Amino acid sequence: MDFLGQAKAAAKKAGQWLAGLGGRRAAGETGVAFPEVDWARWGVKPYLADDLLKSKALRLATYRDLMRDPVVKAAFYNRVFRILATDWDLLPAGYDRRSRPETGDPNVEVADFVRHCLGRPRLRLPKLVLDLAQGLKDGFAIVEKVYAPLSGGRWDGKIGLAALKAKDVETWDFAVDEYLNVTGLRQQVLGKWEDRERSKFIVFSWLPLFDNPLGQSEFRAAYRAFWLKDTCLKFRAIYAEALAKGRHKVTYPADQGAAGLKNAKALLDRMAESIGMALPSDLQAEILEQTVAPAGEFKSFCDDCDRDIVIGLEGAALQMLEGAETGAYRATETHGKTSAPWGHVLAVFLEAAIQDDLVADLVTLNFAGRDAPDFYFRQSREDLGPLSEVLERLQRMGLAIPAWYVREEFDVPVPEDDDEVLEPAVPFNPQSAIRNPQSADFAERQDPRELAIDRAVARAPAAYRDLVAAFKKKRPPRRARSLTR
Repeated sequence: MDFLGQAKAAAKKAGQWLAGLGGRRAAGETGVAFPEVDWARWGVKPYLADDLLKSKALRLATYRDLMRDPVVKAAFYNRVFRILATDWDLLPAGYDRRSRPETGDPNVEVADFVRHCLGRPRLRLPKLVLDLAQGLKDGFAIVEKVYAPLSGGRWDGKIGLAALKAKDVETWDFAVDEYLNVTGLRQQVLGKWEDRERSKFIVFSWLPLFDNPLGQSEFRAAYRAFWLKDTCLKFRAIYAEALAKGRHKVTYPADQGAAGLKNAKALLDRMAESIGMALPSDLQAEILEQTVAPAGEFKSFCDDCDRDIVIGLEGAALQMLEGAETGAYRATETHGKTSAPWGHVLAVFLEAAIQDDLVADLVTLNFAGRDAPDFYFRQSREDLGPLSEVLERLQRMGLAIPAWYVREEFDVPVPEDDDEVLEPAVPFNPQSAIRNPQSADFAERQDPRELAIDRAVARAPAAYRDLVAAFKKKRPPRRARSLTR
């Protein structure tokens, strides 16, 4: 057999061996690099980077397997829980957040009805968001809408939601035309594909590049780091087992040849399973001292993989990983702001899916010809503390700031006529208290020492600085000063 034939035969044999480990054929780079490792025993899986693009079933199974890693799970739900912890609302058609809708407007009635359907029961919308957000992992998500007539109350006789049922996308696919436009849904039942009506389902595709309804899984970017970390942990377990057992040395007479070698190997096998045994005089056994590898090498490698996983799923790492360095608050705060847009973009995609496939459908079923309200999550664009300070400074400089802009940025609604509103606190003015002893400010400041301080500061602040400081410290001044000049 020529060299090429031998190479093909060896490759075929290696492929069959690797396929027997995990039940599927995979690339043989791991087997070539570490041929002595018992992969089946330790559960080390081949690296399937290229195969993930070819098989939907393999892709879903692999990405769902990533959820058993605590860092992957925490990063995934950290991104999803931001949306679940955010309030939501509906804006009646034809209105924005700058003004208050008029009483009796039909669009307000439509928004109230949809708000009732989404908010009852209380966990209906959070559960829907959680189900749709699984598209981050699988690439797309499908939720069935179940309608039923409402009975009693304001909306008696209207068509409302009875349930929202999430579907396992592993058995679902899209029907497309010759131009790859989505025309419907298909479900696999007992090995046979059945057509399903698209309008009965909410479909959420995450980042559908080139309008591909299968979307893109966020776990693709984290797969390499996960595989490396998972393999490293298995190697660490192998090393720990070898370290615990130790290495044994058996010496046998050279003149025994193959028979002595066979006896020595059998003895090594028995020593691995026993803590003591009787040896013949012609065999000598001893335990060799292990060379301990630094455990920090394993930890450093896994920490690097964890960082790559979090960056792939959230865009930044320090806001989630435990800090290994002191004084890293600013860096952590910066990473938190860096990852914030990732949550905003997810909210925008979820808003679009809920708006098109659920809100608009409810309005069509119950209010034919009416415009649907706009569904949105109440998310502030930036930190409100610094923004409020900037607006206050600009107002002091004389810049006119529209009230609607402040309400929109801080998501403050316009109060109704019968709403109790907060009144601004009036700061104390010592000048008015001196000029008008009957004022409220004067009445609240009856302490003679405080009144003396206020009068001194109002008349000549620079001249009475020592006197004011002395009174505040409740001790006499170092030198007396005249109260008149």
